[in-house]
Amino acid sequence: MSTGQTSAPKKETAPKPLNAQQQRFVVELCVDWNKAAAARRAGYSEKNAKQIGYSLWADQRVKDAVALRTAELAMSAGEATVRMSSWGRSSIEDVFTIEVEEYRPRVQKPLVEVIAELKAEMEDKQELAIRAEALLSDKKVMKKFRAQVARAHQRRQVQLWRYEKILERQPDAMTWVQGPPQAREVAQLDLVKALRAQAGGLIKKVTPTRFGTGVELHDAKDATDKILKLHGAYAPEKFDHTTKGQPLPGVQFYLPDNGRD
Repeated sequence: MSTGQTSAPKKETAPKPLNAQQQRFVVELCVDWNKAAAARRAGYSEKNAKQIGYSLWADQRVKDAVALRTAELAMSAGEATVRMSSWGRSSIEDVFTIEVEEYRPRVQKPLVEVIAELKAEMEDKQELAIRAEALLSDKKVMKKFRAQVARAHQRRQVQLWRYEKILERQPDAMTWVQGPPQAREVAQLDLVKALRAQAGGLIKKVTPTRFGTGVELHDAKDATDKILKLHGAYAPEKFDHTTKGQPLPGVQFYLPDNGRD
């Protein structure tokens, strides 16, 4: 016999929270979206990682946690604008320093002058060797010193003979020699700055190459273009093929006729 009374609706119970290992799976999954790899990194069985990963993904609690994690990690419009602005302002000069160094460029000089300078140098070296030898008292040291002086003098003598032979055949011959020292600016990569800029997202890539360290920046022009579009700096492109190339009022673009009817 019915009493006319209805039973009270069952109270919904809150879903059981994820345990620590499941939470770790959520974090790892948001790294590369590889379920098996995320399961392995979360500490699940290597052998059954693929099956466990898909089983965890079938859990609605995991999907909800991943959605929440994704929302937390997602870049906001403001952050994206700041990032693109930094790309647009970035310059290779940010990771290079300009230093001044001394170098001696090679210049051409008349061979007759080079021969005269070489002879004078040989005389000076001989005189210095005689004075230096007078200061030596140890016979072994003196013998070694004399051998070194003799070898150096022989090299200069051979070079002198070679120059004189050339001069006999070509009285107006020129030769390349080191010129006077000069200063020049050189750019040096600050690797610490480059790596920090890469870590901060200002530099796209820093890679070692056979010619040195390569630095690749983000496309500043593309970033600037996106910023301008974001701020509505570009007028919408409107074309009317019925005008046969005549510009429409207020339109900045011109479309040639190209034989259209």
